[in-house]
Amino acid sequence: LVMLAANVVLARVLMPADFGTASLALVIAVVLTAVNQLGLIAAIVQRRELSKCHYNTAFTTSLVSTTVFGLLLLAGAGTVAGLFRNPGLAPVLRLYALLFPLGGVAAVQTALLSRNLMFRPLAKAALVARLCGGGTSIALALAGCGVMSIAWGYVVLNGGNALLLLPVSSRVQRPGLGLSMRAFRDLFGYGPGIMGMNLLNQQSANADVMLVGRILGSVS
Repeated sequence: LVMLAANVVLARVLMPADFGTASLALVIAVVLTAVNQLGLIAAIVQRRELSKCHYNTAFTTSLVSTTVFGLLLLAGAGTVAGLFRNPGLAPVLRLYALLFPLGGVAAVQTALLSRNLMFRPLAKAALVARLCGGGTSIALALAGCGVMSIAWGYVVLNGGNALLLLPVSSRVQRPGLGLSMRAFRDLFGYGPGIMGMNLLNQQSANADVMLVGRILGSVS
């Protein structure tokens, strides 16, 4: 409901091309996200016994992989924008590169809280983050920021969610940096199947958006 209300306001202020460009950039980022966490997040929930070593390994691996993918998107934003013949896509993709490390932190925390059936703090964080993200988008749109108002709102949403979940999940297990190959093998033994399924799901759900964006343009 929060996001619906925000989008109704934004639809009155922004142009269709702004929504199209922001949606196309988000689809590209989401498809990459299906790969960059290596299925380790689902493995945290699924594993019968989870030690601190497993948790730290998942946290470190997720942080490193998402940062690498974020840097790759940052470097390749211009090339992708050229492929879709949409110059306005490049700055949005560069900003969306921040979603990867933010998502890497939030995903591990979400998995830990889900594993412990702590859904109330997950819901509260999601609601507050959406209020902040929607408010940011509306304020920037009214200030004339165009497509970047949607992009910044989504970054604030994800950043707020990660910050809100960190102190709550730390009461269950404080995240730390560390890498154990044994723990990685335990988690990665389950992860590739989930990673492949997520990638296929995202491609099937979003291929039409990318094709329409490439062939008919951002307004369509």
